[in-house]
Amino acid sequence: MGVGLSIARTFARAQRGDVRYRAREGGGSAFVFVVATAHDSDAT
Repeated sequence: MGVGLSIARTFARAQRGDVRYRAREGGGSAFVFVVATAHDSDAT
């Protein structure tokens, strides 16, 4: 269990992002996949 989240986080971090956890009101979990946009990058 949890292997999918580990893979997702590794991929997100390779793209200068992360996977974050948020508790949901009333129970349960939400996971947010965050990556940098082209606007956020140093590329020109």
